[in-house]
Amino acid sequence: MNSNFDECSAEEIEQNACWGGAAKIKAVVDHVKANNKNVLLLDAGDQFQGTLWYTILRYRPIAEIMNNLGYDAMTLGNHEFDNRLNGLVPFIKNLTFPVVSTNIIAEGTELENLIKERLLFNFGNDTIAVLGVITPETATLSNPEKSVIFEDEIVILKDAVTSLQQEGINKIIVLSHSGLLKDRDICKNVPGVDVIVGGHSHAFLYTGELPSVEVPVGPYPEVYTEFENPCLVVQSYQFGKYLGKLQVEFNDEGILTSWSGQPILLDNQIKPDKEMEIIIDKYHNEVEIYRQEIVGYTDVYIDGRSTSCRLSECNLGNMLTDSLVSWATNNMQHFANSEQWTAASVGILNGGAIRNFIKDKPGQLTMKDMYTITPFDKPIIILRLYGSDLLAAFEHSVSNYSEVSPHGKFLQVSGIRVVYDLTKPNGNRVQSIQIRCQNCTLPKYEELKKDAIYNVAMSNYMADGGDSYTVLQNAVERITTEYGELKNAVDYFKTHSPITLGLENRILFKNSLSLEQICSDDSMFYNDKRH
Repeated sequence: MNSNFDECSAEEIEQNACWGGAAKIKAVVDHVKANNKNVLLLDAGDQFQGTLWYTILRYRPIAEIMNNLGYDAMTLGNHEFDNRLNGLVPFIKNLTFPVVSTNIIAEGTELENLIKERLLFNFGNDTIAVLGVITPETATLSNPEKSVIFEDEIVILKDAVTSLQQEGINKIIVLSHSGLLKDRDICKNVPGVDVIVGGHSHAFLYTGELPSVEVPVGPYPEVYTEFENPCLVVQSYQFGKYLGKLQVEFNDEGILTSWSGQPILLDNQIKPDKEMEIIIDKYHNEVEIYRQEIVGYTDVYIDGRSTSCRLSECNLGNMLTDSLVSWATNNMQHFANSEQWTAASVGILNGGAIRNFIKDKPGQLTMKDMYTITPFDKPIIILRLYGSDLLAAFEHSVSNYSEVSPHGKFLQVSGIRVVYDLTKPNGNRVQSIQIRCQNCTLPKYEELKKDAIYNVAMSNYMADGGDSYTVLQNAVERITTEYGELKNAVDYFKTHSPITLGLENRILFKNSLSLEQICSDDSMFYNDKRH
């Protein structure tokens, strides 16, 4: 991938401006296994979603590539449930290594017999236990069946670790897809855990001279000493740019005595594995046919990074929410009366639905870009909501706001002007909110009225309470369609080409002012964050 987390061009490869990729991971893994004893290759989940490859080919290339890499175990991430069990079960059945999920209860489902509560690996006279946890928020972050239950990580791990210790097993690794903050809590509250290999929050941990542009949020590993045995936490960013490596030693009592390692930058100094390249090329040819169609053009940078769209207004969020209102105006006008200029004057989108897309220079927008922008392709819904419920949704948008672990529930908006004050407690952070009028022939912004009813366009994921937006299920009326986000995005970018939309102060933060300059090798964005 290049600095935009996109597939590298031949020119970028020549300029050493590329990182990551399964072929480089394979080369490093094989080297480590050939030169070290007692090696485990582990994964903390979220192999699904976020790329054109997954949108078109689903689990097939993921399973073959992971099998070829020689994984020993993985745990599930929330995105593994995005296409329900029908999308997950075939993936697990095609794996040649086990999946461990200690805090998932899947009784009566196909998943029940496909996941393990724990795994044991024997190295000589030593036994290593591997447990796995996933955030309980998966129930609302993704699309699991209601019969799949996600239990509290700390409660489950305390019981699992105690059981292992009673069997004389005292070397315990946890694969966690719960985020860095929860990983830290586990270390502080579950005695007996030695190492947590984490995911979900995409945190970059590193110690020493930095190998690239990422700024670490902590050392590698983070070390916690609340109990007799140290507990180590590691994460290694996202997109396969780095491969985490941690070497640990235990004494006879199972106490960690030494550790070392760093995330390995997968740059062009690493020669890709040829056999893996053959596998990748096979699937690449299947995907290529979808890439080429030109949808439109942009005259501006398009910023859809998670570090932007999950923390503040981003211009891709503006485009996608504007597209919802445009759809309601052009396709749903039969739901509007003669005094209404549109069937929905407001559009909202959870930041987690925007999948790290960057267009860092003006130019073409292709179908490849569209698949990347809207990989979930959820049906669009209109909800008729009381102002009080809409206000509660915006309070939820910034509850437990964290720059360390940006949350996908943060709302991008069209037809809304909102000011937050993050110094206030959860539930009292919305300082003002204005709504673009619907019962008018000249659209303008008005203060939200709690007893008024507003028509709001969104995905069915949000309308169904995704990201814990349960308040949206209080809707007075729900207008359901089969019109998907992907087709809507394609229509919007075609009809609004060339794209010129930037930031419009739709979302502001009160009580401090900082200008954050974010640079990459060949792009620069300025994010005026008022908070």
